[in-house]
Amino acid sequence: MPQYARIFGRATALALILTLPPLLGLFYLWSERLHGPLEIVIWLVSSLLWNTLILALFVKGKLFPE
Repeated sequence: MPQYARIFGRATALALILTLPPLLGLFYLWSERLHGPLEIVIWLVSSLLWNTLILALFVKGKLFPE
């Protein structure tokens, strides 16, 4: 059972790491009333790069070392 708790904890942490920065960026754009196409494209590209970096670190085993 402890193994499932460890896996669930890592999955939860990974989900938070992947979702919080893009959501915070989206809320920032919304609060500053930046709704132009350039701002949205910059937000999309930066979110995709962030998620790619985090997933690459996770796959290589450097995000959650044993």
